[in-house]
Amino acid sequence: MTEIDTSPLVLHGRRRSVARLRAGAVLRRRGITVEGRRERSYEVGTGEDAVTHHTYEYVDALGITRTRSGREGGADGVDILYDPEDPEGTTKVGHGTAGHLAVGLFHLVLGLAAVSAGLWMMGVGTVALFR
Repeated sequence: MTEIDTSPLVLHGRRRSVARLRAGAVLRRRGITVEGRRERSYEVGTGEDAVTHHTYEYVDALGITRTRSGREGGADGVDILYDPEDPEGTTKVGHGTAGHLAVGLFHLVLGLAAVSAGLWMMGVGTVALFR
């Protein structure tokens, strides 16, 4: 019988999709763009799996210096789009949120399709079991 994959990795991926959609919508609605300055770049991982991350420092609308780290960026100066209600949590390098929303929606639809297929297979297996 087919089981629904509820492993932590799969559930984490679904939560990330919803979080990405939420962040894109929040940034589109009330995001503020400020200039960020690269403080440092560093490698995460080893060998072929190494990914370069960048840490940017920016000053929010209240004059508080904050940091943002992630794979995006690479230039010495970038625009940081942040949520004034969550200035360190909901941030993005650059202006656009359409790509953020599109990727989140794609992952959410893909996840829902996988869950639907798993439930359908479980139903087919259950019916076949009792025939």
